[in-house]
Amino acid sequence: MPSISVVIPTKDRESILVNSLDKLLKADPDQRFEIIVINDSENPILLPESFAERVKVERNKGRGVASARNTGAELSAANWLWFLDDDMWVNRLLADRVQQHISSGTHEIGRASCRERV
Repeated sequence: MPSISVVIPTKDRESILVNSLDKLLKADPDQRFEIIVINDSENPILLPESFAERVKVERNKGRGVASARNTGAELSAANWLWFLDDDMWVNRLLADRVQQHISSGTHEIGRASCRERV
């Protein structure tokens, strides 16, 4: 079972979402995260086949971002939830920090961030 369910609501921003998912998958090569995308649009999302094994996509039918996050939380299998926007990039350092924080026994994370100079 994954330790963290990453819930990403999206609506009609497929190319941005694909870029974000690509970075998230690269940041999590050990597959610690369950990745759930909630599509809040009537339009289907077409993701690369290479994402199929790791990314679960569910429809929310235009009920809004709060409802999309709640739907993702209901579908999650992990004990921890990490809500991301579809335009957020997660690098390996941030993914590791979140995992370390959870593994430390801390019971709450309000916000996790990391800055990396390019």
